[in-house]
Amino acid sequence: MYYIKRIIITSEGKDGEKVISGLDLKPGLNIVYGPSNTGKTHVLDCIDFMLGGDAKRLYKKELKIKAVSMFIDSDGAELTMHRELAEETKSDIVVSSKVAGIAPGTYTANNQPTKEKDTIGSLWLKLMGIHEEVKIIKQIEDAQWQRLTVRTFYHMFVINENRISGENSILKSGTTWTNNIPVPTITALIYLLTEKNYIVPGEKQQTPKATVKIKRAAAKQIVDGSMEAIKEKESLGIQEEETLSASEIQQEINNLLEEISAAEDSLKQTTEHDEEISELIIGLTKSISESTVLKGRYDALRTRYEADMRRLTFIAEADLHKDSIPKIERCPFCNGELPKEKTQSCLDAAIAEADKIELRIKDLQSADEALTYEIDRLQRRRDGYVREQQQVQSSIRGELRPQVDALRERLVRYTVALERAKAKEMVRYFSEVLNDQLLKLHNEDGDLALNFDVRAKIREELQKPMEKLLTEILEKCKYENYVGSRFDEDLCDVVVNGSEKMTQGQGFRAFLNTVVALAVQELMNQFNLHKTHLLVMDSPILSLKERGEDIGTEITSDSMRGALFKYMVEHETDRQTIVLENTIPAIDYKDARLIHFTRTVGEGRYGLIEGYTE
Repeated sequence: MYYIKRIIITSEGKDGEKVISGLDLKPGLNIVYGPSNTGKTHVLDCIDFMLGGDAKRLYKKELKIKAVSMFIDSDGAELTMHRELAEETKSDIVVSSKVAGIAPGTYTANNQPTKEKDTIGSLWLKLMGIHEEVKIIKQIEDAQWQRLTVRTFYHMFVINENRISGENSILKSGTTWTNNIPVPTITALIYLLTEKNYIVPGEKQQTPKATVKIKRAAAKQIVDGSMEAIKEKESLGIQEEETLSASEIQQEINNLLEEISAAEDSLKQTTEHDEEISELIIGLTKSISESTVLKGRYDALRTRYEADMRRLTFIAEADLHKDSIPKIERCPFCNGELPKEKTQSCLDAAIAEADKIELRIKDLQSADEALTYEIDRLQRRRDGYVREQQQVQSSIRGELRPQVDALRERLVRYTVALERAKAKEMVRYFSEVLNDQLLKLHNEDGDLALNFDVRAKIREELQKPMEKLLTEILEKCKYENYVGSRFDEDLCDVVVNGSEKMTQGQGFRAFLNTVVALAVQELMNQFNLHKTHLLVMDSPILSLKERGEDIGTEITSDSMRGALFKYMVEHETDRQTIVLENTIPAIDYKDARLIHFTRTVGEGRYGLIEGYTE
């Protein structure tokens, strides 16, 4: 594998001094981003310049660019290219090489070699593993051929801003829409994949009959019309985004059922524990009530005993003070002497009774203290169980029951998603059946062409693998309302949901052109024969807002743009991808190299050309 290691631009400073501006790149994904007019596009211009292009934008007077150099790493061996912009030498590219099979020297940027110089295109082909001259079909009518050069197909891996949002396929070099099949590019791509060039001396090509064309056009209308009708059929419910397959969703449902069962078991056990605690609390409350009643009875009995003690104390005090009470010795009526009665003391009896009552009071007091302790102990136990019950009930209300409810809601969503996924798989199967029938029809009609038939070669070599890759990428990139797609042999482009790309707005055209470019790269990886190892794209998500344009419905969604960049992050091996963009989605770029041009003096790197500001 080879990759561009460094690009160096030599320019003239404000005071006529020599200014060197470098840009370091890495294998894998490189993203150069920032505002307009910071030189992002000139990165693509420099690469195009080294592929033999004229890179007109590098000739801007204010930039004062004098030369461009490029350092390439090819499996650890270094190769450098240097090209001046001076009029007298602009067709020469000086090469220094340590790569086996590539000689150092001066190469011409023209497609035609000279006795002294080979073409720079042949050097790039050698980097792709093509060391001998290759002839490919140039046009259908008479099977004319031409030499394979890198400029034959460079536009499918170096895609400027005008072409990324254009109506044409990236397999077509022009920006103005045309329905013609780019025969040289298609045959060049087929050669890169298979090394087939279909050059047979003496054979001429006959164009298919008009009836065949009409039949094919009618079949395409049926397929595209069916796709459009399916997309608009809301009852299928496949317009909602779904990333899992039906089998994956079914597995998720099975897992959810197990989680629900476990959660319900936990809820059941916790509920039973709550009931057990309730029974304990009821039992303790009953015991506390009984002890409280008994304590009340003890209090009443003690009160009676205390009253008896007061009565006995009164009697004893009266007995003690009886001698101090004046006695009447004579009758107040007759003044006769009253007889003296001998009274018996009750003090001993009162003291004996008081002693008995005191013992009973002490017994009551001891029993009351024990009862108070028992009531307090029971109360503490009940309070502990109450707190435990509150925690259990809080867990039931705040955790377990909501968990079960949430799991059941997820189950409902997954059940609905399963139905959508099954519908989506059915639609995809229907789409594949339609495309297969269309391909079968074309293959049957292909017998009417006696010799080289470029459409037949597209169907034979490109159509099926391209359609599979396009479906995979469009789904991973979350294309809105995706139903199905096909690779149209006449347009050499993707048709999504029955609609051709030219009917879309600029944002969607840029998105679809990027998807096709990625699919071509993945196709070369699958065939693993001759790869460009390089993909350069200017504004694949087309940041129209910065230009102040009324984007309307032309702009792609955030999820589509984020998914597209995520796809590039996750598929950065086997090639070097260089993306030029104004703003980039907020995703995890992992090992990708991000180069930010700020267009702000004193804040990071202003732009590509050192010292140049507006």
